[in-house]
Amino acid sequence: MVLDAEEKGLIKEGSTIIEPTSGNTGIGVALACAVKGYKCIIVMAEKNSNEKVDTLKILGAEIIRTPTEAGYLSPQGIFAVSQDLQKKIPNAVIMGQYSNPSNWLAHKEGTGEELLWQFDNDIDMVVAGAGTGGTVTGIGKALKEKCSKCKIVSFDPEGSILARPENLNESNVSFFEDRIGYRMVLDAEEKGLIKEGSTIIEPTSGNTGIGVALACAVKGYKCIIVMAEKNSNEKVDTLKILGAEIIRTPTEAGYLSPQGIFAVSQDLQKKIPNAVIMGQYSNPSNWLAHKEGTGEELLWQFDNDIDMVVAGAGTGGTVTGIGKALKEKCSKCKIVSFDPEGSILARPENLNESNLISFLFIERHNCLFASLGRFEGDQFIGWNFVHMVTPPPMSMSIFQGKESPDLHPIVRHEFCHVISDSIW
Repeated sequence: MVLDAEEKGLIKEGSTIIEPTSGNTGIGVALACAVKGYKCIIVMAEKNSNEKVDTLKILGAEIIRTPTEAGYLSPQGIFAVSQDLQKKIPNAVIMGQYSNPSNWLAHKEGTGEELLWQFDNDIDMVVAGAGTGGTVTGIGKALKEKCSKCKIVSFDPEGSILARPENLNESNVSFFEDRIGYRMVLDAEEKGLIKEGSTIIEPTSGNTGIGVALACAVKGYKCIIVMAEKNSNEKVDTLKILGAEIIRTPTEAGYLSPQGIFAVSQDLQKKIPNAVIMGQYSNPSNWLAHKEGTGEELLWQFDNDIDMVVAGAGTGGTVTGIGKALKEKCSKCKIVSFDPEGSILARPENLNESNLISFLFIERHNCLFASLGRFEGDQFIGWNFVHMVTPPPMSMSIFQGKESPDLHPIVRHEFCHVISDSIW
């Protein structure tokens, strides 16, 4: 939007750029202004998160807050306030993300073309949130020109938020694994398994380990995280910041190998006095955190009326806990989990299916969301979790997607935090 405004002569040296926003696109505008040297004023409601405000301030933007109760078309709302500022400030221009064609053009000429290149012009469906409409419009235009069979699906619930970061929930956590880690530590304290001076050990691929390390930092326990060399340096850096000691195991060592994360953790437990392994893969506090937390929050947010929940597999704690909570109060709800093709979720021999009606295996080529993760060795949903989900009737669909090598650089370089294996 800033580049196009320059080319059209709408802004020049000394101009002030104003943007009414809920925060996300405003951050993009502020970043562009910081690079190009324009003064930036962001107008956003009080309800928007402090994290956005802090980011905008770092980028040098001035922030004007409007009352939460003021609607978008109110005289006190973000649009009216922005227009008033534009009238008062010389050489001020409103970018106008909600109506600016540069919004959807950025996605048509950028995102859409990238998707077509990554998937060889062969895409069956794209699903995108609505927001301003720029993403779905731009991608849709690009894909329909070269891939006419592609279906474009957009979603935006009436008056609802279907997905949001954990740090915006009333849960005192910043992401799912914080919830698990904190609950496991609290429950271990209540059971007398840990006390002052205890050392907490956790074998992990990194994410839940971060939650455990954070809980240990808050509670004052020494924390040792055992993880494979293949796991990302970003995870290691985060764990070090939280004060955890990290023990690395060889990438080629399987989960049940004597050099693997479980065996090494057990050896450490034997050698270190008052050491306890939290055991995310079999600890019932894992799924209980989601049953009594995440699941109940979802039920409250949607008035006990949910048709379907889709969750990644991992240890199985999230889908199991949410599933148990929702099935108790919303029996019609379908619980769907996904994992990429090649994962041992592909019906492991020791999966307990006693409470499951059936598995629906669906081959999904070029399935974007499913190809961003994979599991190796013997880590899978079902060790101690899936069989605990509420008894029949329950349908679980396991989506398996073919990995696309073109996605690996995206995961590795373009995410703010690398959540994939660094060997990718």
